[in-house]
Amino acid sequence: MKRKIAIAISFAVGVISGIGFMRNRMKKELHIKSMKINKFKGYYSLLVQWFELRQKGKKLEQFFIENGYQVIAIYGMGELGKCLYEELKDIQGVEIKYGIDQESAYCGELEIRSLDDLLPDVDAIIVTPIFAYNEIEEILRQKTHSSIVSLDDVLYGIDC
Repeated sequence: MKRKIAIAISFAVGVISGIGFMRNRMKKELHIKSMKINKFKGYYSLLVQWFELRQKGKKLEQFFIENGYQVIAIYGMGELGKCLYEELKDIQGVEIKYGIDQESAYCGELEIRSLDDLLPDVDAIIVTPIFAYNEIEEILRQKTHSSIVSLDDVLYGIDC
């Protein structure tokens, strides 16, 4: 009889532990999915702002000229970084000195550096992965004296 009770208790403890483990695992997965959703919502809002600026005839170079950023670098040469590069590459008064990315991505004639490379000072480094801006800013602050600006700040810093 005692053995049956011990087996039943062990079984119940195992089931409860398993439920707790699965609950924690599902919580982590839900958190990760929620973070991804928020990331893409942020990118969506950013692109809508960019599109609205273009519809109103506003140019991104306005932000750089008004803030005295003549020589810049772009951090993050993914889709947004490439779009920013294409938008600014032929603009008078704004020079894109180099791009910064974890991978050596090719972006036209633009030199791409990694965080392990020397990052020459520029007037501003524009950070395109807005979801990780704080972490990236912290890393860049240790490597350069340049101003560090989020792509958010650029797009929302232009008067509509």
